[in-house]
Amino acid sequence: MTLVGKCFPLAQSQAIGFAATGGGIGSFLFPFLMSSIAQNWGIRAGFATYGVFAAAMTLVSVWLAFVANTGMNARPVSLSRSP
Repeated sequence: MTLVGKCFPLAQSQAIGFAATGGGIGSFLFPFLMSSIAQNWGIRAGFATYGVFAAAMTLVSVWLAFVANTGMNARPVSLSRSP
């Protein structure tokens, strides 16, 4: 959550709110997705899917940390629509 706030200095509360909401929705839906995959294609496919999601989220986190710490976000980004 700290990295999300660093990447959006003009709209930290909105960015953190969106990230927290996404985490909550994902936590709710992921078990249903895993159950469906395991029933249709087997438990190995379910765990492979989990591994792919975990690897993807790790890559996104590493990229976000890189962006937040290297100053690539020199121009602040606002999530509001006002000019």
